[in-house]
Amino acid sequence: MLEEIVIVNAARTAMGRFQGQLSSLTAAKLGLAVCKSVTHAESLSRIVDHVVLGQGLQAGHGQNPARQIAMQAGIDSSAVAYSLNQVCSSGLLAVIQASQCIALRDSEVAIAGGTESMSNAPFLLNRSTIQPEALGELRLMDSLMQDGLTCAINGEKMGMTAERIAKAYQISRGEQDAYALLSSQRLKASALAGQSAQEIVPVHYLANGKVQIADKDQLIDSNVDEQSLSALLPAFTAHGTVTAGNSSGINDGAAAVLLMSAKRAAQEGIEPMARVLAWSSVGYLPEMMGMSPVPAISQLLQRARMTIQDIDQFEINEAFAVQVLAIMRDLGLDPDKVNPHGGALAMGHPIGASGARILVTLLHSMKMKDESLGIAAVCAGGGQSTAILVERLS
Repeated sequence: MLEEIVIVNAARTAMGRFQGQLSSLTAAKLGLAVCKSVTHAESLSRIVDHVVLGQGLQAGHGQNPARQIAMQAGIDSSAVAYSLNQVCSSGLLAVIQASQCIALRDSEVAIAGGTESMSNAPFLLNRSTIQPEALGELRLMDSLMQDGLTCAINGEKMGMTAERIAKAYQISRGEQDAYALLSSQRLKASALAGQSAQEIVPVHYLANGKVQIADKDQLIDSNVDEQSLSALLPAFTAHGTVTAGNSSGINDGAAAVLLMSAKRAAQEGIEPMARVLAWSSVGYLPEMMGMSPVPAISQLLQRARMTIQDIDQFEINEAFAVQVLAIMRDLGLDPDKVNPHGGALAMGHPIGASGARILVTLLHSMKMKDESLGIAAVCAGGGQSTAILVERLS
């Protein structure tokens, strides 16, 4: 019989603008902040036996960032720590893998999540192409584009997959812009209601030689309205409908949860936030990667023997407005139940962290709204998706 899995804490950093307030911090530093937060610094770090963290852009960050973070967080050296990469699904896949470890009794207490500093993605030079005796220029590779924003299967920019969805589902530019505006409005309303503050762990950073605190999403102050969105040019094709305004941004941030076996949580006298009921991970067409949450959510519900109507809230990562609109159409979702606090269109999409970020938002939202069941799902470049079903306990 599998061990029951519970989530006892969940936190995220504020989402920073590209080359913005968090750009002086490495992905490891961002990940360290949330890992310390979910373990309440030293009080629970002593019992952590697994650390699983996603990161999409690992080049130049040193060996195994998860291990770096574990050691800096005061976790015992006997704990297992590893980093994984499934692009945008990385953070949620980390939670699933940690859940599997607990279910199979390979772990009792695990930190899982994701971290990303897209601002610090390096430029690369292929060593095998260097000819010291040759004259001329050397061409650098942008790891942000190469490893983060371009499909390695077909060479397309991620935005082209969104354009394909817009055409297939006949979703207009106006509909996409309207959803992007709604996401922004929801995020601002959520911040005013105190939802965002429940999720965010403040992070210290240096600016102009002074220590500052990042405790709110940096893009929340952006002046997003119907006019500013409609003025933007298509970003990927001359006559396209996908723009910078109805696409997620390039950002920095981290998110994590602390998982335990229900038995261990009881032994520690901890009241869990939620129970992990089921998960799914699927492959899909690379050229339609944004639609991959449809089979992931369908498989998840089938495994849990539930229906769409049983679920109180869905957090679906907003890689592009068009993809969320098409997913809602395919699954017959109530728009009011999907991303009610805004999403990546409004706050940003640090790719390795976003899967964990949507789960953190979901958990705190369910508590605030007194809801029982929620699903978090995220698409990933190359045609992948992960999804998880949680039940609120407290």
